Amino acid sequence: MTYEMLDMYKIKVGDAIRHFRKLKKMRQHQLAKCDEPSESIFSLRKVIRVENGKASLTVQELKWVLSTLGVTLQEFYSYIEGCDILSFQNDFAEIWQLCYRNNFQEAIQQLETLKGKANTDNPEIKQAILLCEGAIQKR
Repeated sequence: MTYEMLDMYKIKVGDAIRHFRKLKKMRQHQLAKCDEPSESIFSLRKVIRVENGKASLTVQELKWVLSTLGVTLQEFYSYIEGCDILSFQNDFAEIWQLCYRNNFQEAIQQLETLKGKANTDNPEIKQAILLCEGAIQKR
């Protein structure tokens, strides 16, 4: 995993934790302290850094956070995957607009960037990439 991919992963994890924390109407200090300060496994500073994509969590810390938030691991990763798809749909639409305006060089550059950051294991994303490549090749 490259540093860029690791940074992107930390940002996604932080965004997901922030999302679920806000859904539970919890503040950052409440997540850090929990009900019982002795049960907390990290500080407010760590919560802030994680949510801002500046720090990562160990598996133990992630399980604790999800347990504290009442979120399953499946719900957590489904949220992250859903964010990937929404982000991809916006990027995909932009590439199609560039093709429509005959700006193929920029469309090619954006598609290459997109392929580098997208989850190409997802069949919907894989298919959309193939469609974009087909539209560019038809020019």
